[in-house]
Amino acid sequence: MAVNSEHNQEDQARDHTNTAAEHPITTDTPPVETPPWASALRDLYQQVVEEPLPDALAELLARLDREDE
Repeated sequence: MAVNSEHNQEDQARDHTNTAAEHPITTDTPPVETPPWASALRDLYQQVVEEPLPDALAELLARLDREDE
């Protein structure tokens, strides 16, 4: 019985390999048209990222860093 079990495992492994070779995974995606609002959203995000950190938040982060030490 052990021989059949080993043989079946080899067949399953071989079948899996063949299936993967016949159907490779691709990452190609069709080009997507950029919606008209995308550039405005990107600009808004960039403005938020460039805003200075509020003093109260900076102080809180500094206090938390000191507590970690």
